[in-house]
Amino acid sequence: MLALAAEGAHRAAAQSRDLDTGADARAFARQDADYLDGVMATLAWTLGERAESPITRARSGELTTRDLKMQRVHAEDVIDQSRYPWIADRLPPLWYGEGVKFTITWLLGDWTAPPVDPAGRGPYGQDSELPAMLRDAETRQRHL
Repeated sequence: MLALAAEGAHRAAAQSRDLDTGADARAFARQDADYLDGVMATLAWTLGERAESPITRARSGELTTRDLKMQRVHAEDVIDQSRYPWIADRLPPLWYGEGVKFTITWLLGDWTAPPVDPAGRGPYGQDSELPAMLRDAETRQRHL
């Protein structure tokens, strides 16, 4: 999953800089790259490949579900506070926070859809299957 997200982030970052692509497509690609950066940071942290947590940059010994849940709360704060311009410049991008939040939610088993689609795209990637996968997962969870 980490390698898939890394490949998708690389592709999205390249598209976000492609001047032959329309402005809207570049913006969505940048959002997807930020989202995938959050996914990668979270996965690397949980796999022990990264010492610092993705949002607070805290270091902890053995990773616990409490640590995951605290990072998810901080990711939600990033998402909520990003709409305030006097705070937003000190925070990771909104989409990074979404990547962290959705990855942790998936890792904890609270969500059945993975944080990236089979092609390594996040929800903002062109032709991403993730929005449909998320809708299907939400529908299934409502009927449980």
